[in-house]
This record gives sequence, C-alpha cells and structure tokens, in this order.
Amino acid sequence: MNMKRIEITDRQYGGNEHHEAVRESAAENARNKGCRADSSLGIFSEIVTAMRSPFFDYLRSLPAPCGDDLIRHFSARVARSQGRPVLGEYAPFMLCDILGISTQKAGEIAVPWLMLYETSALTDDLADLQVEDRAKSSFLLQLVFTEAMYCWKGYLERFPFLWDELRRFQQEAVCAAYSELTDTNPKDGWRSSGLAFGRKPALAKFCASALCALGCNRRLTQAESEGLDHLCTVVQLLDDVTDSNSDLQLAQSNYVADTIVCWLRNLRSSAQLHAKDVSNNEAIACLVISGTLRHVAKLVVDYTRSGLNLLKVSDHSLTMDYFSSQVKKCERMVEEERRLWVECADGIAATRRALSDSSVAFERYLKTPSGDAVWQNIKKCHSLIPQASQ
Repeated sequence: MNMKRIEITDRQYGGNEHHEAVRESAAENARNKGCRADSSLGIFSEIVTAMRSPFFDYLRSLPAPCGDDLIRHFSARVARSQGRPVLGEYAPFMLCDILGISTQKAGEIAVPWLMLYETSALTDDLADLQVEDRAKSSFLLQLVFTEAMYCWKGYLERFPFLWDELRRFQQEAVCAAYSELTDTNPKDGWRSSGLAFGRKPALAKFCASALCALGCNRRLTQAESEGLDHLCTVVQLLDDVTDSNSDLQLAQSNYVADTIVCWLRNLRSSAQLHAKDVSNNEAIACLVISGTLRHVAKLVVDYTRSGLNLLKVSDHSLTMDYFSSQVKKCERMVEEERRLWVECADGIAATRRALSDSSVAFERYLKTPSGDAVWQNIKKCHSLIPQASQ
C-alpha cells in the first residue's frame, strides 16, 4: 500500500541555528491565531495538522466503513483536547528536537507513527468507556493494530532491533496502565513504584528509537530512555490533572482522580463514597486542600528537570521551552497555594469542615460570603496548574 511521505526541511522546522527565529515565529503564530497551545510548540502546529491528511488518506483506504469510523474517533479525540496540543501527534517532532535529529525523519514516519498512536488511543478510550459502541471499537482495534504493524514492516526489517524495542516499550505501557487499575493507594503508589504509572505513554520511546535508527543509525541510549521516562511521567501527570473531573464522573481510574476519592473517603470516614458522587467543585477543593495539587506540581518540576538533564536538551530547543514553561506554571501554582494557606487559613479550615460533613454542607458553605471568598482563591490556585493532552 502506498503511503504519502511528508517532506519537511530543516530550514523550516529544525536546525539549532534557526531555533531563535523559529521561537519568535512560533510565538507570533500563536498570538495571531489565538492558540491555547504554548507558543514554543506553535511552530509545529501547521505541520502536525498537515500530517493528518496522509494519515486520513491511509485510513480511507481501509475497508468501508472502518476507515471513516477511525477518522471520526481520532477527530473526536483531538476535539476533546479543547485546543490544547495533542502531544501524541507532536511526539515525532518534539523527539527530533530533543535528540538533535533532522525533522525530515519525523515526516518520514508520520503515518506509521499515527497508526500506532491510534492503536494506543483507541485502547485508552475503550478502557475509559469513551466510545459509543465497544463491540465495533474492539474490532476496529484489531484492524488498526494490524495496519500499524504493516506500516512499520519496512522499518522493522531494516532495523531488526526495533522489534525488541517495540515489545519492551509496549510491555511498559501496558503494565503501567494495569498497575493504575490495580493499585489501592495511588499516592503511595507513586512513592513506591516511582515512574510506574508515568510509563503509560511509553510508546513514545519506540518513536524515539525509530528516529534514532533512521536519523543516526543507532539505538536509543539508556540515559535517553530514562530521560524520556521522566518527561512521559510529566505528560501523564498533567494529563491526569486535566482529565480528573471527567474521569471521576465516568468512574475511571486516574492517579489524580483516585487520590481525590481516597482522600475524601478518609475525610468523611465513608468507605461507600464512589467517584461519581464527587462533584466538580468538590474535586477542585479536594485537590487544593489535600495538598494533591502541590504534590503533583512538585513531581512535575522534579521529573522535568531530571528528564531534561538526562537528555541533555539544548537551551535553544523548542521542547525545552515547552517543558520549562510547565515548570514555571507549577512553581507559580505552588507559590499561590502557599499564599492561600497563609492568608485564608481560617477559610480553608472551614471549607475542609464543610467537605468532611457532606456534599450538601459543602455547597451551602460556598454560598456564604466567607465561603465564596475562599472558593475564589481555591479556583485561582487550581487554574494555575498547566494542562496537557496525550
């Protein structure tokens, strides 16, 4: 089957000597288009959008109506990101930027990568009950996985070691998701298993391995693999914060959502509390008052810094800009939370008491002048945490 290849020049999208101009161009593009995406990724947005055309062409070549249904699924997932960059689409370009590889290689594997990414995305949505017809989606998953392997066939024959890399990173991703479903105490899970949950996006490391093979005829180094583990953990943490409210309503496992439920159960001494019982307002209040948001922010800062250090990412890298901006937002959020606890200590204590009583008592308290005042500060603090979509 003939696949279109996206042609990209280093002068357009890469090369260290062009990074400063690229950064300015990205910021200007983001301002002109009103993009919610960080300006550091704005330069990639047009080519990422262009990647969808040959990808959708490939999907349309599949037996009807399967291809159209896969296009609808992928498009719906992008729409759910509400204007945030879907980092799975950006991965090949960000990885080239990190590893110092020509972005022409990202264009070369665009369709194979998106086929593999769609396999992961469809699996994720099946697990999270985000599909209308689970039976149809289960069969689509078999088809898209087979087609993904077909797309990668030539690269796997050319670089046989990529088979081992694909197997290893797929195992990491599946085990991470499985651990999240079976862990009974999410906060302790992060302390005891470290990067375990953060390896859910581990297929990005296969993408990096393929780019290293194509661009440099080499394997991904151990330091690079560990560094990408750390950055993938950052993305997973921010994705969990972003999706926490929706996952609570769907009763889906998510590190942040699970932590909210666990904390509120302990606060109310109610083992019968279910995720769907937690309102959006209660979730936001729990995130801030329990210290979970601060905990996540500190993890993001630590893992970002260690990941960038392990990868030796250039200061001129657009991806360095993106992750550095997440660190600054987290640090600002922590400072805002510290101010909140100093200036609104009595209000926080009263809000906690209302939360411990019941949902009705909590909502009633928010309608009082003192409750509303502290609530506005809690919402401000919550709004400062950066968001991300995989």
